[in-house]
Amino acid sequence: MPDFNRIASFYDLLKKIVFQSSLDKASFSFLEDIPENSQILILGGGSGALLSYLKKSQKVIYIEKSSAMIELAAKRKFNCSIEFVEADIMEYKFNANFDAIITPFILDCFSETSLLVFMDKLKHQLKNNGLWLQADFYPQNKVHNLFIKVMYVFFWISAGLRIKAIPDFEKLFKKSQLQLIKKVSFKHGFIQSRLYRKIA
Repeated sequence: MPDFNRIASFYDLLKKIVFQSSLDKASFSFLEDIPENSQILILGGGSGALLSYLKKSQKVIYIEKSSAMIELAAKRKFNCSIEFVEADIMEYKFNANFDAIITPFILDCFSETSLLVFMDKLKHQLKNNGLWLQADFYPQNKVHNLFIKVMYVFFWISAGLRIKAIPDFEKLFKKSQLQLIKKVSFKHGFIQSRLYRKIA
């Protein structure tokens, strides 16, 4: 997995300059659908902007490889109970099952092959009828694809991300037999937030 420590201090500013509020809006979408008293897994939550939107009764395990991102997230105001874990999510051994999994703009850090394996691992940690909130890039045209290539070059230089093409998320979620409940789009469909349910 890439190391975002070098860009943590200015990542939120960069995100705002390039995408305005679209990435945050996508990340926050459907949080209200997560029931009270849920056990929630957040992977790659960055500086933790979404934490203030979670409920007091909810318990969160927040896994992030970047120690700098965890430090920023821990300084935010939030009501839910949170355990911050600095770890590589590919190597982390889960010892709990979850009512909801949130993956905001993290699945694009995987190759399609490794993501399919990782999603299968995560699916087994999701309870039956559990929710999976996914926000990421869904390129719709050549301009979007060019932007993705530029973005991957930037993160290769700045964070050591060795990915050249964005996975086909729609295909992979179908293979994982997760049911799409609803979705919302931003920037002409380029950025999407999708809510899936694990069918018992």
